[in-house]
Amino acid sequence: MKAWVKGIIAGAVIAVIGIAVLIGGLYMNGWKFPNVYYDFEMRTFTAENGDIKDLKLDIDAGPVRTEFYDGETVTVDYPECDVFGYEITEANGILEVKTVQKSFWHWLRWLPWSTSNIPATVIKLPQNKIYDLQIYLDAGMITLADGNYGKLNLDINAGTVKTESIACADFNIDMAAGTVNAGKIVCDNFGIDLAAGTVTVRETATDKLNCDISAGTVSFKKIQSNYTSIEASAGTVNAAFTNAQAEYNINVNKSAGTCNVKSSQGTTDKTIKVRISAGTVKLTFAEA
Repeated sequence: MKAWVKGIIAGAVIAVIGIAVLIGGLYMNGWKFPNVYYDFEMRTFTAENGDIKDLKLDIDAGPVRTEFYDGETVTVDYPECDVFGYEITEANGILEVKTVQKSFWHWLRWLPWSTSNIPATVIKLPQNKIYDLQIYLDAGMITLADGNYGKLNLDINAGTVKTESIACADFNIDMAAGTVNAGKIVCDNFGIDLAAGTVTVRETATDKLNCDISAGTVSFKKIQSNYTSIEASAGTVNAAFTNAQAEYNINVNKSAGTCNVKSSQGTTDKTIKVRISAGTVKLTFAEA
């Protein structure tokens, strides 16, 4: 995530806080919230062709989850109401799902008190196929079913990501604010770009791990990685590796902040690079 984007996000967060304070003051003086609890109708889209390989979702708000099932084509269960719906298209092996606004004042209903009654958008995937999945979510929760994926790219402005056990080619999370809670992730490339929030990964096995944190906390409980890059502008990164420290080529470069290990030469090709502008990085290793 580029620095100017993070600046815009920070400004937006401040603006939202200001709006919340304003509305709170109005409410205390007798103004009432509009009725933001809409009646939803669930609909189902079934892909016409079984050659879908790539899914792209652009969702404003609400829960999104994947499920694997014993079928041949991708299906999407999604909610509609009088202020928003969905546009779903398929072409050239790509299925696109996008929220469509029906009201100019749609931004008001996505304030925190107005999203709790939105039903989940459910992506049902044939269990014997591998799909690339790209999800952009403004606010809500993404739940990934256990199983095998191709490339996973998650871009979240505010919300939560949950998954227990997945295997994929690439797994990338770009989060402005929120929480990631993951069990076991097996992939070729694992990337986390966190502006603010909390990330917890209990176990990961990957060839390359890249972690870029601006603020918040990232915790890796058990890492198997040939190449690891950690960049902390601020915040805290705790990374526990499954091999002995002597095996790793470690390079630490810091302007401010702390790291509990120093640069050192390892006995293998395994590499850990740490760059700290401000913040704390703590590395732990298995006993030799």
